[in-house]
Amino acid sequence: MHFLVITSLATVLQENVDDGMRGRIMALWIMGFGGIVPVGVLVGGFVASYTSVTLVLLIGAAAALLLAPYAKLEPRLARSAGN
Repeated sequence: MHFLVITSLATVLQENVDDGMRGRIMALWIMGFGGIVPVGVLVGGFVASYTSVTLVLLIGAAAALLLAPYAKLEPRLARSAGN
């Protein structure tokens, strides 16, 4: 399931980035998932060992809800052929 989500997110990202910036954006994407996710897993595991997995998931869900407006999740209109 994790692989499916990451692949889907990367696909949507690549579809919505200008061709000239795609390489730069994807480099940052890979650095983010390659460096930040393992750190989050370590922190989540540490917190779960003292509390519960449910609490860790609730904290993650709350963080996602707080960050959702920042992501500007709105559909983009199809680019015209002239651009």
